[in-house]
Amino acid sequence: MSKREPTFWSRAALLGACLVAAACSTTGNTTEGSSAAKGDTNDDKSAVACASNDDCPGSMVCSPSLDLASAAPKRVQMTAPPPPCPFTACNETVACPDGQLCVSAAQALGQLGFPSSCAATVCGPPCETDESCPPGEVCRETGLCEVHRCDEADGPECPQAYVCEPQDPSAQANGCRRVRCDEQDGPACADGRICEPAAATSDLVGCRVLTCDEPGALECNALVSAPGDGLWACDPASATDASGCVPVPCGMSGGGCYSDSYVCSPTSSAGRNQGTDAYGCVRRNCEEGLDCFSPLYLPDADGQITQDPIDIGYCDHDGPNADLDGCADRHCSELERGCQIGQTCDADAPNADARGCRPLRCDEPESNGCGGNVCEPDHPRASVIGCRARMCEDLTGYECPEGTECNSRGTNANSMGCAPPGDPELVPVTPTASASPTSPPAPPAPDGTTPTNPNDNVGPLPGPSRDPTPTGTATPTPADGNGAGPSGVCVDGP
Repeated sequence: MSKREPTFWSRAALLGACLVAAACSTTGNTTEGSSAAKGDTNDDKSAVACASNDDCPGSMVCSPSLDLASAAPKRVQMTAPPPPCPFTACNETVACPDGQLCVSAAQALGQLGFPSSCAATVCGPPCETDESCPPGEVCRETGLCEVHRCDEADGPECPQAYVCEPQDPSAQANGCRRVRCDEQDGPACADGRICEPAAATSDLVGCRVLTCDEPGALECNALVSAPGDGLWACDPASATDASGCVPVPCGMSGGGCYSDSYVCSPTSSAGRNQGTDAYGCVRRNCEEGLDCFSPLYLPDADGQITQDPIDIGYCDHDGPNADLDGCADRHCSELERGCQIGQTCDADAPNADARGCRPLRCDEPESNGCGGNVCEPDHPRASVIGCRARMCEDLTGYECPEGTECNSRGTNANSMGCAPPGDPELVPVTPTASASPTSPPAPPAPDGTTPTNPNDNVGPLPGPSRDPTPTGTATPTPADGNGAGPSGVCVDGP
């Protein structure tokens, strides 16, 4: 039986599940972040969420942050970008200022290193001594550093099996080339090859592969060294390479296929992945023996992700999540526990996936909670798991700008929940079955745009192996400031 390899997403599911399990410590049915679910607030003004400096008290400034709960009363550490290149890129010296040449970045930078932001050639000062050039190069009269050749005074010696011949087209930059098969101490050609340095198809040492119809040539299957059970025949007139060999169609003379993933004579009329191998074999589908292995990783009694997944794959071209080869995943209702950690089996939910799994809401047992955000499933700006960003009503001492009041449910509320007086309540968008479980349609901002929802603190893990895209992520998405939630945290100013 041909076995289908687990895809990227099935392996990503295990990694994501381990990360979620490590980040979530449970005691009974209460998860980390339950204080947020109860509506607790933070009295530390240094952890005030913000969208701009205007949202911060005193001399504090708004610094980008993806995790408001972990914000400390200190400057947020950011990863420094690579250093900018101190030189101007060039293609020729005429583009450079007086006194500079178009040189290699290595020459211009010297001991400074080679920042990735530099082009291959830049405007820089001419070299003055050999010591100012990179290792293995010397300073020419032109002011350019060039590789020291083997035929120059104090030049490098060529290694064994090489000779110094800078004028040869096959020579390396230092002037050394390989000793050829027809020269003294040259290498002998391997079986199936002949010494013909002048041939266009010869290798660096001058050996040419014998065409299959020449005396001494290897038999075609050995000459081609192709995997699988396919056969090759000698036909130089039809061949596309120097071997002179062509693949034999799988139905002739007992010829086979490239691998077990292909079949010469299809026995199923159901769908399959398109494409043929060199022998004319087509891709095998599950009705022809393709293994539909699809792993589902679940936690054990101690909450640890097991290394022995259960197989939820089976052959059914009409099944949920079925791929082109007919492999599908079993519905969650068919299994004692059929959903990933962070999900529950609820096929009637509007945001359930094709297997009937939906993400757990923050107020449900075994939920991962909301981290530093607030669990309020009935809030119009809550995510599909019931989490929303901390806004004005959650922050002690926070005052909305003049002309607004704290009303995070208002249709025109800003990222901190401040809205014009009397602003009507926002009508939330109900997720549909086609909506992504962790990315429900976000409520429109006052300017009519649809903001990114930052409130999905922890969503479900990637779905089974055949999902073309992940169904969840353990990383919250930063807000865009259009009413979806704050995108930073207030820190001490410089």
